[in-house]
Amino acid sequence: AIETELAALAGGRKVRVEDVFEELDLERPIGSATIAQVHKAKLRGGDGAEVAVKIQFPGVERTMRRDLGNLRAVAAFLSKTEISFDLVSPINELAAEISHEFDFTRERNTMALLRAALADSVRGVVIPFAYPALSTPRLLTMEFLPGAPLLTIRDRIAGRPESVRRAFGTRVLRRLADAYGEMVFGEASGGVFQADPHPGNVLVGEDLQLGIIDFGQAKRLSRGERHAFARLVVAINRMDRSGLQAGLAELGIDVRRTGKNGDAPPPPPRPWWWFLWFLRRFARQEFTPYEKLAYTMFDSARRPGIINDPFHEMSVMKEVSVDAFPAELFLLLKTVQIFRGMAMGIGVPEFSVAREWRGKARRYLRDEDLYYERAAARALPILQ
Repeated sequence: AIETELAALAGGRKVRVEDVFEELDLERPIGSATIAQVHKAKLRGGDGAEVAVKIQFPGVERTMRRDLGNLRAVAAFLSKTEISFDLVSPINELAAEISHEFDFTRERNTMALLRAALADSVRGVVIPFAYPALSTPRLLTMEFLPGAPLLTIRDRIAGRPESVRRAFGTRVLRRLADAYGEMVFGEASGGVFQADPHPGNVLVGEDLQLGIIDFGQAKRLSRGERHAFARLVVAINRMDRSGLQAGLAELGIDVRRTGKNGDAPPPPPRPWWWFLWFLRRFARQEFTPYEKLAYTMFDSARRPGIINDPFHEMSVMKEVSVDAFPAELFLLLKTVQIFRGMAMGIGVPEFSVAREWRGKARRYLRDEDLYYERAAARALPILQ
């Protein structure tokens, strides 16, 4: 399969693997997933750089599309019987993303974009360089990053003192959150982010330098989606009850209360709002269903009184019905949920990705205001 792709790069001329790679370990893949396998190799000539070669399995896309069709039927059934949430839209989004995952040229371009976007703004996180001349839609040759997957590191430190585990986990999660905040809100990324940061796709190297790999699942948020999400992140950090409800609505998430109070809106802010905010921040209090939903969907921190399991009897999904959830937001939701899972697994369940993104969200909103002010200034002479 690799020789077939190398021949395609050579215009149909037969190319032997050993002509390109001095070493290529096909017996012990360093990574394997549903659609592809990754092998360690060494380039022939030059400085003999170590690379990772990702080659796609044949015929997998057809099988995955069939499985997604079955999953869509299950999602429709669960949405009607078990949980008041639009589960079909996320499945439709996954189906739309399938063709992107099988396009390694798109993945290579995403890597190049985000590698450049993070290079000067994020410390301690790297994205491998991809070799365009040795890549096709089914073959991806990239820089080999030394390090162990976060998944295995987590298991190795399981027996260490709690203080060591927590310090390790906090540092790793903060670095990773910094990178993702820059992807989502940074100007250079254009709203593109890698949407599968599970522990197998995060490598931990020397001095806790992190490497992010596997960019098959990636998403670009529009300017409007980033603006709405930035406002929601700010509201989460302020514990702004009315702001959270407004933020969900601005994102296009259609929420309807099904409890005894119906769909009653929260009271408008009063002059003493900041005093109540202070009390709510430092004392135990009841969350409204809208608050529970926003915290559950778009923050990673575990909060007392909020059950994150949507099928639990005390879940917020028993109090509200999410009649519509924009498919475009599913991968963002998934990314935040993966952060929650990592925080729980590493032993820092109070880690808040929304808190880490607060500064970048505020900066994005300020830049957006400036953008529209300048646009209005440019348009004014035309309108006069």
